[in-house]
Amino acid sequence: MKTIFHLSLALLFALCLTSCFQGGVQIQLKKDGSGEIHRSTYVSPQMTAMAAMAEEQGGESQGFGTPSAEELQADAAEMGEGVRFVRVDEGKNAEGWDGYVAVYAFDDINQVKISSEGLSESFGGDAAADAIEQAKAKAAAEGTEAEEGMIGFAYADGVLTVNPEMGESPVDSLKEQAGLGEKGGEGEDPFGGMKPSQMMGMMGMMFQGMRMDLSLKIDGGISKTDATHVDGDTITIMNADVGTLLTDQTFLQFIDQAAEDPDSVDEDQAMELIKTVKGLKVEDKKEFTVTFQ
Repeated sequence: MKTIFHLSLALLFALCLTSCFQGGVQIQLKKDGSGEIHRSTYVSPQMTAMAAMAEEQGGESQGFGTPSAEELQADAAEMGEGVRFVRVDEGKNAEGWDGYVAVYAFDDINQVKISSEGLSESFGGDAAADAIEQAKAKAAAEGTEAEEGMIGFAYADGVLTVNPEMGESPVDSLKEQAGLGEKGGEGEDPFGGMKPSQMMGMMGMMFQGMRMDLSLKIDGGISKTDATHVDGDTITIMNADVGTLLTDQTFLQFIDQAAEDPDSVDEDQAMELIKTVKGLKVEDKKEFTVTFQ
C-alpha cells in the first residue's frame, strides 16, 4: 500500500515544472458528519506580472484566473456523492497574493473521496494535470487502467477514520512527462540537462513563499487522535514550505536520486528522511483516527 508520501514526492516534482503558487485543501468536519471542503489557490505577484507581460507579447495565457462555476461544479462531482459547489471567494491572501478559495459542501463525510488526481491538479497545476493525462493515455494504449488513489473517510459515533491511500506512485508518469533521465525521448527536459537540485537552486527566489497544504479541521475540537501532526482542532496530512525545503541539502540530494531512479527510493527509508527535513510535514500512518470532543 502506498501512502501520502508518494503524492508529496510527485507534487514536489511538479513544482519544478510550474509557477510560484500556494495551494491548500482543508476538509472542515462537523460532529453530525457534514461539513465543507475549502480549496485555495494563490499566485505570487511576481508570477502574475510575468504572465501578464508574456501575454502582452503574444504568449499563451497561463490560466491563473478563477475557474468558471461550471468547472467548479464538475470538481465537486469528482469529490464524492452529494458534494456540491457553494461559492468562490476571490481576493488576496495574507501575503498579498491574488487568488481564490472555492468552497464545497457535503452532508456525509463517508461519501467524500479526495483523489490523488484531484490533489495533484490542485497543487501541481498544468504540469501535474498533463502528466496524469499522459499516464491515462499510455495505460489505455496498453489495454490497462491507470491506478488512482483515494483519501477515504469512515465516520460513526463521533469517531473518524482516515485512510490516506494514494495508489501507485505517480512519480514515474511525472518523470516520463518531463523526459527526466531520458536521452532522445519525446519529452522535453525542463532542467536543461542539469540535476533538479541545480535548477531549483537557480530558481530559488521564484519558489519563496510557495506552499502546499492538506489538512482536516474538526469542529468543536479533538478529544483524541493518533495522527502525527496536530495543532488544536486541525490535523495536517501534508504541508510543504518549498522555500524552506530548497535550503535543505539532504532533501535536494534525495530529489536528485528520485529523479534519476524513482525505483531506488525505498518508502520506509524516505519517510525517515522526510521526518528530519525542514519545511515538510507528511502523515506517515496508513490510517489514523480522530475522536470528537
